[in-house]
Parts: sequence; C-alpha cells; structure tokens
Amino acid sequence: MAEVRPFRGLRYNPAKVPIESAATQPYDKITPEMQDAYYEASPHNVVRLVLGRETPDDDVANEAGPNKYTRAAEFMNQWATDGVLVEDAEPAIYASTQIYEVEGHTYHRRGFVALLKLEPFGSGLVYPHERTFKKYKDDRLRLMRATNANHGHIFMLYSEPGRPISRLLERIEERGKPVMSVEALGVRHTMTPITDPGEIETIVRVMADKQLVVADGHHRYETAINYRDEMRQRHGVGGPYDWCMVTMFNMEDKGLVIRPTHRLVRNLDGFDPGALRRKLEVYFTIDECRVGQIGSTIRSSSSDQTRLALYTGGERALVLTLIDRWRLPQAVKQEAPGPVLDLDVTVLHGLILDYVLGLSREQQGQVGNLWYVATISEGVEGVRSGEYQAAFFLNPTRIGQVRAVALSGNVMPQKSTDFYPKLLTGLVMRRITE
Repeated sequence: MAEVRPFRGLRYNPAKVPIESAATQPYDKITPEMQDAYYEASPHNVVRLVLGRETPDDDVANEAGPNKYTRAAEFMNQWATDGVLVEDAEPAIYASTQIYEVEGHTYHRRGFVALLKLEPFGSGLVYPHERTFKKYKDDRLRLMRATNANHGHIFMLYSEPGRPISRLLERIEERGKPVMSVEALGVRHTMTPITDPGEIETIVRVMADKQLVVADGHHRYETAINYRDEMRQRHGVGGPYDWCMVTMFNMEDKGLVIRPTHRLVRNLDGFDPGALRRKLEVYFTIDECRVGQIGSTIRSSSSDQTRLALYTGGERALVLTLIDRWRLPQAVKQEAPGPVLDLDVTVLHGLILDYVLGLSREQQGQVGNLWYVATISEGVEGVRSGEYQAAFFLNPTRIGQVRAVALSGNVMPQKSTDFYPKLLTGLVMRRITE
C-alpha cells in the first residue's frame, strides 16, 4: 500500500529572495561552472545546501566538520532564523507543473509533491529501474545527517489509466493560482499548494493501491531508507524519518518525455572502423545516412525494433538495425534477463561494446572509456575533435520498457533514461521534524 500524506513545505520567502535566484538544477546535474554561477546568483541560493563548495580545511571524515555538510546545516538554520526560509502554515500536497517544448511540441507535465511512507526496494511497493553507486549514497547520507531535511526531489512514477489525479491536477492548473512560478533552461516550473481536504483525500485514496517506480533520484531514495534505519535504531519506529518527500507523475501522462542518452567511446586498442563494420554485419543490417539525418533515420524504426547509429568520422554514419534479438550470443542473453534484453542500451552495452569491441562491463564503468551526451551534435563533435573514437546514437527508452524492467525486479544499465525536464531544487523542501 502506497501511503502518501501532505506536509508543511519549507519554501523561500519571496519578500526576501526571488526564487529565480535561489533554485537550481538537481545536485547531480550541477557542473563546476553551474555551481559558480549559482553561488554568484544569490547568497541564499540552494546550491549552498545541496552541493556546497569544499575547502582545503574541510574535515570530511568527521561528522562534526567543519565541512560542506555542516556548513549546509548552518546555512539552513540561519536562513530559517532570518525568515529567508519559511514553513507553510498548514500541511499541503503541492501540485507541480512543468511546461516545455521538445522538437516544436509544447508539453504540460503535471505531478504532485507529497510525503511517501518509505518502503525498501523489494517490498513490492517501490521499484528501482537503474543501478546505484555507494559513493553517491554516502554523500547524500552525510547531508541528511547534518541537515535533517529533504532538499531535492525523488521523481516517482505510478500508473493511473483512469486519470482521476491527473484530472484534478489539470483543474488546479486551470485555477491559475500558483504560489511559485519560475523559468529555468527554457522550462516554466509552477507549484501550487493543495490544502482542500477533499482534494487531498482523492490523492491519498487513489494512490493507496499503486506500485511505484523510481524514475530519477535512486540514490536519494536509498539514502532516505538508510537515514530512516539509523534514526529507528535511536528513536524507534514511527517517527518523521519514516517518510520522505517525493514527486509523483502518472506514467500515462502525455507530458512525460524520456530523452535518449548517447555514448562516446575511447581507449579502444587497435580500433578499426572497417573491421568493426564486418563484425556487426553478423547481427545487424547496415545502411548509411548523412550525419544531419541520424536522428530522423533511427527514429523511423518500429517500436519493437532496435535501431541505432554508429559514427566514426566523415560525413556519413552507419545505421544498425538488429536482425533478430534471439540470435544474440548466449553470453549477452545470460547477462540480460527478461525485459532487459528488449532494451536498445542492452544491445549496445552487451553486444557491441562488450562482446564485439571487447570493452568489458568493468571497463565500461571506468572513468574515461565512456562519455554520455544528450545531443547528436555533441557526439559528432566528440569524434571529429579526435577525443573519441566512435559515437553511438540511441532512441529513447520507452516508458513501457521502464515499467516492465522495474516490475520484473531487474535494473537497466546506467544512464538508460533521461526524464526531461529535471525537477528544480529549492521550490519546496521539508524539515524531517513533523
């Protein structure tokens, strides 16, 4: 049973700080250059909480610091004292809408922010779809220990074919009374508190029988579980740490967009594009297209067909269409159980990179061998510059595939999905005290 409930959101006081200067992209999307820009934007920018600067004097091994985690707690407490951050007077569920364009089409993605009662992966309630890494969870756990707060959003998916919550969120958007509206990177983000008991009851009731899939924020969710377990050892079951702030979206929402993440490869010994093509002909029909037509060419494949592009230089790219998924080598099929085998990224990582090119799974995970880019132009430029030997361009993973893999108990390779746009950090936060 998915238990959700309203909470008193911690938000920036618009009389003190414009939200435009305070909100950021998720912490794991913030580059060093972006971090500098956020620091310059405002002395109260949320980057100081979620991804503070490190100093030579930081004592990371010591929980008491000083370090970026203890400074985050100091900033947060001081901002609350100064009225920069203020808790809402009454508990709410927060309608969250993003309006954006992709390839000339305007999308409205509607979801809601609420507290979710934490259940571990494997409980039959919340499912991951990608692997997580210990070092990132350690980092987020240190921050939670220091601040006792939820700052960033965990992007969750649920299935609601009948759309009662979606229709409610549409009506709330039509009422046009957001408490916050900000544009960032071409996306308009709005947030509206839902305090009406009947509307809250609708959301709580409909969500009660849902299974949930983590779309983005796997590390944050697992960190919340670890933090909860630590707090239970000290204080017992039934505290505010049993709940975590999440943002929910309906899988059937037409505003839900997944973008592809393309791969660049280097450090391949004796790399020979001609020899690679001959090896690939065993598994793919191979055509060619001009570089400027890569995106439209691979998108023309049917929904159940794997088609990707390979670029190694020049003005043309190879278009690879998988002949028969069940002709894949046994070693590839053993590594990819169930619906994982249906993924284009599985074919790329398991068949091409590992089996054909000899770049093992361990080597794929090592820094420097693979690089991930969001656009075809970035991939082409990476090869033309000589920095990378080859670029592979993929279609986006489909939402049905995300659900099938997650509910089967399996996970995808890293960076199999890019849910767009990302949720801004700083629009609403939560102290773990209630």
